[in-house]
Amino acid sequence: IDYFDFLKGIAIISVVIIHVAYFFQRFNPHNNDFFINILNNLLRFAIPFFFICSGILLSARLDSARLARRDGGASSMKLGEYYYSKFIRIIVPYFIMNILIAAYLNPSLEEFVIYIMSGMVIPPYYFVIVLAIFYLIFPFISRFKDSKIFLMAAFFISFLSFFLIQLWSYAIPILSANLFFFFAYGMYMRNYFLQKVLDKKEAIYWGIIILLYLWISLSFSGFYYNNQFFYGIALFNLFFIFKD
Repeated sequence: IDYFDFLKGIAIISVVIIHVAYFFQRFNPHNNDFFINILNNLLRFAIPFFFICSGILLSARLDSARLARRDGGASSMKLGEYYYSKFIRIIVPYFIMNILIAAYLNPSLEEFVIYIMSGMVIPPYYFVIVLAIFYLIFPFISRFKDSKIFLMAAFFISFLSFFLIQLWSYAIPILSANLFFFFAYGMYMRNYFLQKVLDKKEAIYWGIIILLYLWISLSFSGFYYNNQFFYGIALFNLFFIFKD
């Protein structure tokens, strides 16, 4: 679906800029921190976009498989094939890259295992581990994807972990819980985004949330991270409303 490829492309570019801004700030102590912080904060929709898209498209594929099975066709989402495809596409390349980087860093065996399990051989690799966890649990939570209680529970889990993560920044279970709401939101809202149920009146509400986030970013300048529950979702919806 071209539109979701477009969103992921925008998110990829944003991630690159975020990391360039981080290193620019780190190695240039006399730069304009205010400008760098604002640029970083504006682009923090990227990780929410990735996980929302994953939730939408995985759930849509599952819906298609169930329809095919109901109509007498073969299911396109057998559990073994599902896990095998994710392993080949995500875990194998991730493992190979960890080996190549470890060859340069020369860690001990214990450090290498920690790198693999945590995604911390290079900081951005945590994303791969979190995504793999979501893919791992998806077949078990997919039965709840139409439940508002499930969505509310996902928000509560992520909101609670937002405070825990301040104490232990790179604990992968906490980090996964922190970002889980975006994945759950994509699962729950898949039909809205796939069936093009556009309501431009909603743009006012999403726009207010975005403006509020911008005001907070300007008033309380700092280097924000990916815990932007409302900003990421608001911008995702605004992009969708004006997608054409």
